[in-house]
Amino acid sequence: MPKYKMLINARDFDQLRVAIINEKGLLEQIDFESMNNTSNLGNIYKATITAIEPSLQATFVDYGGNRHGFLPFNEIHSRYFTTNDRRAPLHERFKIGQEVIVQIAREEIGLKGAYMTSYLSLPGQYLVMMPLTSKVGISRKISSHEDRQHLRNVLEQITVPDGMGYIIRTAGLGKTREQIQRDLNILTTTWRELESRAATRPSPTMLYREDDVVTRTIRDYFNEDISEILVDDNEVFQTISNYFKKILPSYAHIVRQYRGKQPLFAKYNLDEQVERIFTQKIQLPSGGSIVIEQTEALVVIDVNSGKTAEGDLESTAFKANCEAAEEIARQLRLRDLGGLVVIDFIDLKDKRNSHEVEQRLREALKADKARITISGLSRFGLLEMSRQRINTSKEVRHYVDCPVCNGTGRFKSMELQALDLLRRIKLYVYNGTVKELKVSVSEPLTLHLLNERRTELMELENRYNTKVVLQTRPGRNMPPHFEVARRPQQEEKDNMVMPAPLSLSTMAASMSEQDINQQKDYREEKLEGLEKMTFEELRTQDIPTPQDIPPYDRFNFSVRVMLMKRHGLYEDRMEEFKEAVRKKIMGANYNTKGKSGSEQTAPERPRQRDSQPQGRRDHRRRDDSRNYRQNEPSDESKSQGGDGERDGQRSYAMAGGRSSRGRGRGRGRGRGRSHRN
Repeated sequence: MPKYKMLINARDFDQLRVAIINEKGLLEQIDFESMNNTSNLGNIYKATITAIEPSLQATFVDYGGNRHGFLPFNEIHSRYFTTNDRRAPLHERFKIGQEVIVQIAREEIGLKGAYMTSYLSLPGQYLVMMPLTSKVGISRKISSHEDRQHLRNVLEQITVPDGMGYIIRTAGLGKTREQIQRDLNILTTTWRELESRAATRPSPTMLYREDDVVTRTIRDYFNEDISEILVDDNEVFQTISNYFKKILPSYAHIVRQYRGKQPLFAKYNLDEQVERIFTQKIQLPSGGSIVIEQTEALVVIDVNSGKTAEGDLESTAFKANCEAAEEIARQLRLRDLGGLVVIDFIDLKDKRNSHEVEQRLREALKADKARITISGLSRFGLLEMSRQRINTSKEVRHYVDCPVCNGTGRFKSMELQALDLLRRIKLYVYNGTVKELKVSVSEPLTLHLLNERRTELMELENRYNTKVVLQTRPGRNMPPHFEVARRPQQEEKDNMVMPAPLSLSTMAASMSEQDINQQKDYREEKLEGLEKMTFEELRTQDIPTPQDIPPYDRFNFSVRVMLMKRHGLYEDRMEEFKEAVRKKIMGANYNTKGKSGSEQTAPERPRQRDSQPQGRRDHRRRDDSRNYRQNEPSDESKSQGGDGERDGQRSYAMAGGRSSRGRGRGRGRGRGRSHRN
């Protein structure tokens, strides 16, 4: 029989670590627990039913945890039924607010609450006591007919309190009646104390806490194959010695205190083996490997072949599969992996080899304390199995998701990170209220932005009149951090970001006939205000808010002036700018050749059809002509042309000249005649 050692490390800080190694120094079992991260599995609580869900066939109970516990109907003992009517639906047999005593059968995992049961059990060294049932049984792991018959004879001699039951564990095999009776008496005393606390304490409250990791490991894993127990802490050594003297007096001599200067786990080279528990890839002796990946739904294990001395592929695959079968059984124990497990073995052509691999796995799993169900190998080389989830996996308990990749193991490329960051910067500064934006990013991303995306950063600064400051923060792929310095209220108003300026042609075509009709009463006021403004007044004029801009004049002159200021236009372009504003306000019939004031041309009046020269038709649309006729000058103005001259002077005023405003609608260079474009 192989001999094992149990090593208990309690000297280092506030963490307890318990390991079992075989005679080769290979880690067979490991568990650790800190004062800030204790397990709740097996704890018993007085709880209150908070919700009944017939669709889930379950209730939810408040036991004082982070989330309400999940208590299925079939896990509720009949002692909590509020009616004796067996024909009543299950969800009507108990009520909200009812108090129940429950035990955690499975701890919280992610967003799932703890799985609860009201069928309580108290584990001992040789027995598992079930105080709410009268059944007596023997562990299914004891398969020998002779051993089971011997235990039945021993159990018949044990005195059991009324209404209580128990199951004898594999550790009870070969024990005397007195040893088993003493263990049962200790469990009975524990239950009586628990009942007393339940009668006096309010809900929710804890009634019983499972043993600490050291006592639990000794209780669950100690057997006659363990030849030595080494403890590196004096206080823990005294506690374990007293436990053995009380429960296992014949084995008290194997408990020893370790007094070496070198750390206990380092002496047996365990720290490196513990670290490998949290890696995905495990190397096999032949050069192959297994890759273990835990997902939300199941655990996936892939077996890969490596370089071996075997000559053919079948032998190579068979050897790798056999090594993988033994290592997988060990890793499932070490990592506390439970639930559905799917193993992708290397394909084998020989059915006998496939059967041998399956048998190797079954044999290796016999050392596991958890209940395991195995299916045969499929034709695709997949083997499905389920393992009882005794504890939350060590990876879930002791690791957190990466803030960069969110647990996927991958993160964005540098190019995609840069583009995403530029979009986020734009979201901060687009409304013109940000004076300075400090962005803290990783050093690689900072270098990428400055070397590859400097132009885009400068465009954002110029367009939105802001300053973007890049700062380097520790970490290769840490998420960015933003610090915003906003403008004072008045400065914010002056620097409001408006739409990009339209070209003159786009501006003229942006208004429909309906827009022109709507602005009839509005245009005169705009023209008068525009004439009276000097260039400096236009430069300093406040921009109206979008609510102040009429819907038929979205791009009015004050907005355009500020846009000109924003984009750095100079005074020599003001003339063209004013003319463009006039053209927009006057409507689609206004045209200009871009000449000086005396040479500005007016939109031609539509002539009478009988006076039009042969072959010369007005090229403008009829709707424009009709719109123009509404404001057609009188016959006197046509014959004299005086008002036309004054209107020409008004056109000069629009271009920056000084002139009085006329009332006519015609324009021309000479008196009494109009000029055609």
